[in-house]
Amino acid sequence: MKLLSGIILFIFILSGCSDQNIQSTPSEKAKETQEIIIEAFVDENASAVKSILSAYNSQNNDIDSEIESAFEFIDGKIESYDPPEYGASAAVTDENGRVKYSYYGCTDNIITENGTIYSINFKGWYTYRDDNSKEGVNLIHIVNETEKSHFTESVDWKQCSFDIGEDLR
Repeated sequence: MKLLSGIILFIFILSGCSDQNIQSTPSEKAKETQEIIIEAFVDENASAVKSILSAYNSQNNDIDSEIESAFEFIDGKIESYDPPEYGASAAVTDENGRVKYSYYGCTDNIITENGTIYSINFKGWYTYRDDNSKEGVNLIHIVNETEKSHFTESVDWKQCSFDIGEDLR
């Protein structure tokens, strides 16, 4: 009986008593982030967009204005979209561990009530050891795919896309 009690106690100690310290993987964080972004655009929820942005972007850009302009860039209510795609890069490391670890996502075939097609992509830093204010989403890139399809030579990105934040290196 003592042996059984000891084994149960040992298993309890190894497993911990709560899962509060479990952190999502970069890929899980990317999926969650892309889902927040698409839902925020469907609902035009600026606070949801702001909640995932890096502190650096929030402090160094006119985020409220950029988000409002991004919502206006979308031509009508979003009616449908493809499932989000997402991922994470290999980490850049040095002798002290991870330096940078990026994550990203994309939702394609976003169709509005007016039939306009968009894609929404994001880039972010899951880990940015030298400046943790850059951790989080740094760039949300919205592309009007319908407008983009009209370019036959080179794409004029200023005419067919809009960015929230900036691509931080």
